[in-house]
Amino acid sequence: MYKEGNKLFNAEEYQKAAQKFQELTKGQFFKKEAWLHTGYCYLSLVRAALDDEEANKYTEQAVQAFTTYLTLVPEDKKIEDYIFNVYMDSRNYEKVLQFLFNKFEQDPNDIRAIQLIIQTYEDTGKIYEAIEWYKKRCEVTPDDSNAYYSFAVFYWRNSYYNQRLETSLRATFVDEGIDLVQQAIELSPEFADGYIYWNLLLREKAKYTKSKSATEKLLEQAKELQKKGSELRKAQQEKEALEKGEPLPTSEDEGDSTDTKEQEETPEEPA
Repeated sequence: MYKEGNKLFNAEEYQKAAQKFQELTKGQFFKKEAWLHTGYCYLSLVRAALDDEEANKYTEQAVQAFTTYLTLVPEDKKIEDYIFNVYMDSRNYEKVLQFLFNKFEQDPNDIRAIQLIIQTYEDTGKIYEAIEWYKKRCEVTPDDSNAYYSFAVFYWRNSYYNQRLETSLRATFVDEGIDLVQQAIELSPEFADGYIYWNLLLREKAKYTKSKSATEKLLEQAKELQKKGSELRKAQQEKEALEKGEPLPTSEDEGDSTDTKEQEETPEEPA
């Protein structure tokens, strides 16, 4: 019966597969993993739904299956991410936040819950709510350089990409981002990506600076920071290569470390 369910799932017959797995959630053939696979089936149905009504129906069934499995295997923390994904895929943001707020109330130091709340607000364009939770993350982990770094990256993105915001607000975001990335580097002096984003934030600040001499000074400082970040990154890559017994990266692999073109580096979130 388990093999039949897997075969149906692989054939994208998710409704029939869910029925097979549900037969294994009770009786003499009971398998607790069947609840997990039932959740997978309904999650796939959510993603394939043609309208919100259908998506909502399968959302409740997926959440019920995943929640039941979580009560049986409470140590399997990835299930909470599946529940989050179900709600996000169904675009039921109210339920997403309700689920995450409950997690946060149970454990105010739950960094994963805070990160997902931030992600939800960012995905729905609620930048001021996201800012409040970025601040909360920094309060909860004051010694984590990634908390300040991620917050700084958020401010850079909203200055660089969010043209709907007023120039004065974007300029304020840049200044706050610079303060945050400096805090990140104070905590982790060899934080390569920190220097890269400090460089990018200074380039943004130069856009809002009217004085030509001040602009040139900012761009020169940015260039030095980018160079330092690239050098740190190169050293880290070489160290990792030596530890793994791999060939050292070449200059062609790294690209031009002095390139001053503005481009976004993918921020690294803490695990």
